[in-house]
Order: sequence, then structure tokens, then C-alpha cells
Amino acid sequence: MAAEKAKKTIVIGHKNPDTDSICSAIGYANFKTLQTGGEYVPCRAGELNPETTFVLDYFKVDVPKLIKSVKTQVKDVEIRETPGVSKNISLRKAWNLMQEDGLVTLPAVTDKNILEGLITVGDITRSYMNVYDSSILSKACTQYANIIETLEGAIFVGDEKEYFDKGKVLIAAANPDMMEYYIEENDLVILGNRYESQLCAIEMGASCIIVCEGAGVSMTIKKLAQERGCTVITTPYDTYTAARLINQSMPISYFMKTEKLITFDTDDFIDDIKDVMASKRFRHFPVLDKEGKYKGLISRRNLLGARGKNVILVDAGDRWTGNVYCDRAAEPRRPIIDLMNRLRYDVATFGNHEFDAGQAFLGVRTAQCRFPVVCANIVSDTATFPQPAPYAIVERGGRRIGFVASVTNYDHNNHPAGHDENFAGLTFTDAVDAVADRQSLRDECDALVALTHIGTKKDRVLAEKAPRYDVIVGGHSHDETNETVGGVLVTQTGKNLDNVGVTVLRFRGDELVEKSFRLVPLAGYEPAPAYQRMVEGYYSDPALRAKVADLRGRLDKTGLANVFTEAVREAGKADVGIYHIGGVRLDSLAGEVVAADIYNLDPFGSKLVTAEMTADELARLVKTKFNDTVNLDESHRIDIYMTTPYVIRTDERFEAQSVAFPELKPGRRYRVAMGDYIFKTYSGLDYTDGAPTGTLLTDVLDSYLRARSPLAPDNEPRQRIE
Repeated sequence: MAAEKAKKTIVIGHKNPDTDSICSAIGYANFKTLQTGGEYVPCRAGELNPETTFVLDYFKVDVPKLIKSVKTQVKDVEIRETPGVSKNISLRKAWNLMQEDGLVTLPAVTDKNILEGLITVGDITRSYMNVYDSSILSKACTQYANIIETLEGAIFVGDEKEYFDKGKVLIAAANPDMMEYYIEENDLVILGNRYESQLCAIEMGASCIIVCEGAGVSMTIKKLAQERGCTVITTPYDTYTAARLINQSMPISYFMKTEKLITFDTDDFIDDIKDVMASKRFRHFPVLDKEGKYKGLISRRNLLGARGKNVILVDAGDRWTGNVYCDRAAEPRRPIIDLMNRLRYDVATFGNHEFDAGQAFLGVRTAQCRFPVVCANIVSDTATFPQPAPYAIVERGGRRIGFVASVTNYDHNNHPAGHDENFAGLTFTDAVDAVADRQSLRDECDALVALTHIGTKKDRVLAEKAPRYDVIVGGHSHDETNETVGGVLVTQTGKNLDNVGVTVLRFRGDELVEKSFRLVPLAGYEPAPAYQRMVEGYYSDPALRAKVADLRGRLDKTGLANVFTEAVREAGKADVGIYHIGGVRLDSLAGEVVAADIYNLDPFGSKLVTAEMTADELARLVKTKFNDTVNLDESHRIDIYMTTPYVIRTDERFEAQSVAFPELKPGRRYRVAMGDYIFKTYSGLDYTDGAPTGTLLTDVLDSYLRARSPLAPDNEPRQRIE
């Protein structure tokens, strides 16, 4: 979403204005405002003479504002709003922050946002490469908290807020008898789990000992260290690694540039600072406001476009399920979070698939998001993840944009689509009402946006029920939506990140005067190199690229559903195999099939279930799903595919009245195989003898395709509606 101030046009006369010049500027500005509806402002370029002052005073006309220059200023340029950090953070933490956010310069500021210095990637690199004496850690006045963080350790004795400010760093590799000759008072000693070495270091007056390889510390050592004022820290690293890393715990204040900093003011003119920037080797320069407080960084690249658009990046849910390279990463589903963090998303909500791996997992991944994840219709005192805020207000370009969110609860048992156990302890209030009840937030914002994962049909209902919303950014139904309902702009971008939705809000003064939406297909864009390298790293897993089978043609959606049904029938040694079309997560498949394709077909970890059912029970299952009054997006269509043909007969209202199975005998019980999602969530099933097998459907598909490679696609539907 982009929100920008409406353009203001200045109408001005000559530099030494007389009455004619001033009155012409006033008259023409008013004429253009009335003619175009735009904002035209009369101004003057010089001081008024007595005659003009008299005329304006006589007719009670405001004196036009004095404009000394119309040159572009720093405040007209989109600066990088990089947050400042404390000068006491470690080199390692600064380096990690720079890598995560793609920075080369990091500003150090006080708690009142006053600039203290700058640290660059080059400064940190030089600190690693230069050779320092063994006392550099104390000369830098390194806080023990930094040492603990860098070594991923824990403190057993002492105060992490204290500083190592005297002595040198030593590795106790020698016999304790030899240690007495080189350990001096106040030294920091890195050692192993030998009791004698720990004892010797403390008795020689060491101010700190670091015990490596996660070794324990005896009560005797702990008591002696307390008596002698020796800090004791443990680390899981070996002595070599600890010695290599420890200098990275030094504060950035020791290396950052603090003198003769080149800064710019928000009111500085771009023409005046260009030469300064060109003459210096620095990539970025700090920008300060009128009070001298740090605002952000500016580079020569920022000067290429004055007054860039104010962009807010949002996500409407279902962000981390469905891509095997994300689902099966070393930290499952973490890659998408890392990408979104680096892209600097501003706000997101939950989709139903955020719950697929359980609430505890959801809590961990949500905590890793460096942007708010909001939802107004989740209520719980027993959830295993923090209660989300109902809304977020994002400030951009002097505007306040409110985002109120909700997730669908219409799919099954008053919770989002998914297994019941994933929603235990959670209450989901009506998704439309929860957002509609928050429309008074519009009084606090310049614009109000509903960020929903409820589908286009429900979004239309919301627009009619809550007209104070300006825009609805929706998800769940995978539509490409751009329509206005009751004055509310309703949008959705489709699926699989085929498109990016761009919603533009334009303001005139305090009034929102224009809103529009467009889909931007991503197919024609070259990926940014930095992000391309990240994605290629995720896609490099050779196990996921391993060949499973070949196809002699293209399997379409129906063909893939047929494969599912045949595969589960065979694996379950069943008479009938069934599957739901919503569980087939690819639209087509052709040529070489690799392991990743199998996981992308079923990314949910679905498992095989078998049950005994009659033809009547199967008919009830199909009929109930076809006439679904809850999940309307899945009703009045063939949702359930089977290995055996069936016909749905409908009435004039297109409601299913009966289902016929030509190849099944009435009264006979058949062994039926299906996925556990159908077994657990679909109405109309007789579960009395159902039995989960524990077999993953991905394994079922893998075996089925391997045994039939090369497979000739069968895209003919076995089910029809009359």
C-alpha cells in the first residue's frame, strides 16, 4: 500500500513583488483550485511594499507565505529510517543486525535519540583483521553481558552488568604449576573443565574465568569465586572457538567514529549536500531533525528520487505453508519469516494454515516476526501463544493508517479450516463482526484498512456492514478481486504470489480523496540479487530435488485428484479411494516429478485413514458437502473425488437431492481409504470403525508414482452433476 500527500502547487510572482504581482498570485491560485480541485497556494518571493500591505489589510486577505527557495530539501527525499542502537552493544550483535537488514552503516544514539557515533561494516572487519594485544578487551571496557551474549553462555558467579576493564585475556592450556607464572591479577582466563586450573586461576586473582564446552562448575569453585570477587561464565564452545569469538564482544563504542561526523539537517537543500556527499567515501550520512535528534540515513542513491512514495507492506495470512522448501527447512517455515523481516513488512494477520503445525509452533514463529501480527477475533485465556492485538496503526509520511484483522471461523466447528486439536482452547468470534465492531478506530486514523483472511464473499458482507473502512485487503479464497462495495474498496491478489497488490491512497490535506487498486504480475520482474541468493540457498536441498517419476503428459487438477484417490485406495487395500479437491495444492504437473513436487501436492502432513462404509453413507458424505451451508466456497461443486463413479442429482435450487453410485451395491459395506482431513472435519461420515494408519500421504503418493513411472495422465472426471 502506498499513501502519499497530494501535490501542492505554489503560485508565485517575481522576486520584488508589487501589488499587481501579489494579487495575480492570489487570484490565479484560487482560480486553479476551483477549476481543478487541486491544492494551489499563493506565495511571495520577497517583502511587501507599503501599498500592497494596505490593499491586503483593507480587503482582509491573508498575506501570502514568504518562500525564499523552492529547491528540493532532505525532507523531500525518502531516507532510510534505520533505528539507532546503543553504543554498548557488541561488535557481533552489530554485525548480525547489519547482515539481517542489509546495512553497511549503523548509527549509535542515546536513549533520547541523540547521535553519538557511526559504525560501518568496514570498521567491524578491520577490528577482526587487525592484531591487538591481549589487553584489548579490557581497554575497550567490555561488559560481561556482551561476553555472555557473544559466547552464548551463562553466568554462574558475578553480575553481568559489570565490566571487564583491567587485565588481559589468557588461555589456560598449561599445567596449573606453569599457570602461576603467567596469570596476573585481574586477568580473564579461558579454560576447560579441570578443577585444578579453575582453582589456580581464581587464587592468582583472575577477575573472570570462562569455562568451556559446557562443563559444570563445582560448589567449591563457585564459593571461592564469590569470596575472591571472580566472575564465572560457562559457554558451550570449545576453548579455540571461545578465544576466537571473545573479541567480538567488545562494544562498538571502541571502534565507531565519533568525531567530525558529517550530518545533514532535514531542511538542508539537496543541491547543497550533493558535493559534500560526492567528496566523501562514506556510503551513508546521518540525518537530524530541527532538534538535533537522529532521523535516519541518506545516501547518494536516495537523491535519485525526491519525495518517494510512502509504502506499507502487509500480508493477509497463509504465508508459511505450501512450499516444501519452506515447510521442510532446517527450521521449518522459518525462511519465509526471514524473507519478510528483510523486506520490512509492516503488519500481517493469521490465515488458517498458520495453525497447521500447532499453537506452540505458531507462537515461536510469530515471535520471530519483526512486524506486528494482529487478529481481532481470537479470544483465549489458555492459548499456548500470546494473545494477538486486534489492530495496529502504522505511521508513514505523517499519516496514520489503521489495520484491523480477522481470520475465518466459518469452515468447521467455529474455527479456521484445520484439525480440531490445533485450535484447542481457542475461541474465534464472528470474523465479520469482530472487524465491524472496530470501525470507530477511523476517528483516530487518516485511513482504516481491514486486513482479513475470510474470503471475498465475506469481505463483501463486511464492506456493507462496516462502511467506515476505506479498504479491505483480503485473502483465503484465492480470488483476484478489485471492486467497490458501498464505498469500500475490496481487494485480493490471487495465490502463489503470482501478483502483488498495490493499493494507492491519496490525500489532500486531511482528506482521503482517492483510492485505487491494481494487480502487478511478478512474472516479468527480475529478482533482486540479494533475495535471489537467499531463495537459491533454500532450494539447494538435493533430497528435495531427487527424481521420483516421469509423466507422459500433463496432469491437470482433476488428473491429480484421480492420482490421489487411486494412491490412497491402493495403500489402504480399499475398495474405494476418496480425496477432496481442496487438498490438491498444485494446479498441474508434467514431465519429471521430484520429491519436492510430492510435498507440494500435500504440504499438510496428511495421513491415511481407512473405514467401512456403505453406498448410502458415501452418498450422505457427498450430499452433505455439496449442500454445505457453512463453507460456502466449497459448496455446490464436486469437492470429493472417488475411484468409483457417482452422479449428483440436483433440484431447481441446485441443491443435491440424491447421489447414485452405479458400480456399488446397496447395503454392502466397502473398505474406504481417505486422508485424515476428510475423516476428522467432514460432516456426513460414519466414523464408528474408522482407523488412522499413521502413514503419510506423501509416502503414499511417492510409492504410487514410482511404481507406475512413466505414468500416462488420466484427466477424465469420474463424477458429474445432473
